Amino acid sequence: MRKGKRAAFGEPGTVRLLYDLRLVQLHPEPRGIANYCRHLLKELRNHSLDITVLLRSGMTAPPEAADLPVLEVPACPVRTSRLNWLWDNLLVRVWRQLDFDLVHFTCPLTLISGWNQHSLRVPYVATVFDLQALKPGVLKGHSRLTLPIYQYQTFRLRRATRLLSISHFTKGEVQKYLGRRCPPIAVTPLGGDDYAAPRVPMDLAQRWSISRPYLLSYPVWPSHKNVEALLTAMIQLGDRAPVLVLAGAAPEAYLQRLRQLAQSLPVLVLGPVSENERRELLAQAHGFIFPSLMEGFGLPVLEALRAGLPVATSNAASLPEVGGDAAIYFDGRNQSEIAAAVLAIMESGEVREKRVALSLRQAARLTWAETARLTVEQYRQAISGCRL
Repeated sequence: MRKGKRAAFGEPGTVRLLYDLRLVQLHPEPRGIANYCRHLLKELRNHSLDITVLLRSGMTAPPEAADLPVLEVPACPVRTSRLNWLWDNLLVRVWRQLDFDLVHFTCPLTLISGWNQHSLRVPYVATVFDLQALKPGVLKGHSRLTLPIYQYQTFRLRRATRLLSISHFTKGEVQKYLGRRCPPIAVTPLGGDDYAAPRVPMDLAQRWSISRPYLLSYPVWPSHKNVEALLTAMIQLGDRAPVLVLAGAAPEAYLQRLRQLAQSLPVLVLGPVSENERRELLAQAHGFIFPSLMEGFGLPVLEALRAGLPVATSNAASLPEVGGDAAIYFDGRNQSEIAAAVLAIMESGEVREKRVALSLRQAARLTWAETARLTVEQYRQAISGCRL
């Protein structure tokens, strides 16, 4: 590895950042944490940083890392979540002498990450998206066996130099969980792509027999997305219920349950859709509704705002931070409030035009460029005030 004196922040090309991009190798689809890793890296390259990406050997490198220096670590011979975590914990004992000024762990609470639970003798920051895995009932079946690992991972966040959180809500949860030993934590909200222009136009009527105007909601899984409550509210509306399109992957048994609940309603349960199909669904929708009860941020809401859609969302968790003054809010546990929001979001004319303008204004405040600017500021703080 490269040797040399640790740089002072702000000297062009001298701050050596190791950026963890391993999750993108395992989940190449442009969603969730992988989306964050990609877009943030793209914007960080506009700053004075000497970036090396951390990847697993023997796996395809993401396009974003094509022309960047790479630090490869051996991949786990058996690719299961729990063994990946144990493997990563063993590797760090060999690779802990990292010759970088700063390390950014972008997915510290996933089962592929064990490095950030150790003292690396290098300042590091870690991004926390949510603490959902720690909540009762979230992990089901055999996944419940991983709860002690998630608890251990979260507890060891205390070793970080600084923490990044994607919302004030998640920041508060982390501070409450870690208590007085919580490292300094800053909020760096996510940005959103421009979803107003789909890549390839599609005829939705021919593809899925969708009639317009329609209301869109995604994703439908896990169960805390609260789609069943939305369908119950639609039943309450009777003949006033608009066309509702539900999109997103889920276990087949759950999709069949939704279709059964919606069999007397003007509801289409599409199941998995491609990136282009999702963009087209956004582009042609009349409005977007998101009844989720638990979010670390709420990226689907931001995507709908950027597409210029009127948005209705529950008032749970971080969602009011994302929707700002543009969204219509409701109690996700109150079907009557959900039903009222459905009717409100389907209004037309001047009312809709005003909501479209509010959506675009709110979306303009949340950009990946701003996420990168706030992140680099935290890099500066981590380097200048190391907690080693």
